[in-house]
Amino acid sequence: QEAVPLTALDKMVKYDRKDLLLHPVSSALLESRWRSYGCLVFTLNALLYVTYVIFLTCVVTMMNPLRPNDTDSHIGNLTTGNQTEINDKLSYFGHVCQVMVVILAHLQLIKELIQMYQLRLNYFTDLTNYLEWTLYVTSILYVVPAGTVAVNSYRIEMGAVAIFLAWIVLLLYIQRSS
Repeated sequence: QEAVPLTALDKMVKYDRKDLLLHPVSSALLESRWRSYGCLVFTLNALLYVTYVIFLTCVVTMMNPLRPNDTDSHIGNLTTGNQTEINDKLSYFGHVCQVMVVILAHLQLIKELIQMYQLRLNYFTDLTNYLEWTLYVTSILYVVPAGTVAVNSYRIEMGAVAIFLAWIVLLLYIQRSS
């Protein structure tokens, strides 16, 4: 059976043979692999995550969890134009942002499950994975209306944790890419 170059590279990575990975032939194969699909996957993943962070930031800055279904509490003191029309447009935008946060958080959780399957036990050695799970769960709990007063009382904290972790994970993502 003939060895496929990419399988050889996978074995080098698996057995931590950095000296072999630095060889010019191996470097050329890695560069080819990156150009063929790695760059596209990385870019799409980055765009998906940045979109998630933008929508989450909009939701957290617009939503007041102490008043149910209030997505426009920060504009209460505007006096120009038709106030009702402005409130309706912002309320609609806030609801769209909430739905997008839930959808994108679920997509990110699916991505995490795929990573968990691929990496097996190694998945649990990276602190970033724990941060991401906490981020996605708290952002969903923040956005989805809760039925109990006990959960509603923690919504501000969940929003604060979610937005903080979203930006921290984004910084870690940028650090990993460079």
